[in-house]
Amino acid sequence: MVSFDVDNLYTNVPVHEAIEITLDMLFKRPTPPPIPFTRPQLKGLLEIAVCGIPFRFLDKIYIQIDGVAMGSPLGPILADLFMSNIEQKLNKFSTNKPLVWIRYVDDIFYIFKKQQNINDFLMRINKWHPNIEFIIERKM
Repeated sequence: MVSFDVDNLYTNVPVHEAIEITLDMLFKRPTPPPIPFTRPQLKGLLEIAVCGIPFRFLDKIYIQIDGVAMGSPLGPILADLFMSNIEQKLNKFSTNKPLVWIRYVDDIFYIFKKQQNINDFLMRINKWHPNIEFIIERKM
């Protein structure tokens, strides 16, 4: 058994990529949900809601360039859809495939077969996306 953590998930989610993944999940379904917006309209609304968000730090105003802003109501949804999308790569594993992989936000519980190499697996999943880094959580 191993526990992984995604290092700084929200601030490392590529916002534009997460928006495209969200739109694909909504509009590429066999039966699209009854949304009163076209794909470009919804994309525009999502970009307004999560891109270029201003925030204040030490009495200075900054603009969020990438990553999901902490406290954004859409942050957990975009992060979860983004992670669900990259987790699809697990299905392509022929070796070191997990017996159990359960994720809650940025925490992952994983059960290995006895002979599996944890460090090799960690190295492989850290190649999934340049923004996302999995780290082993060591419990004492």
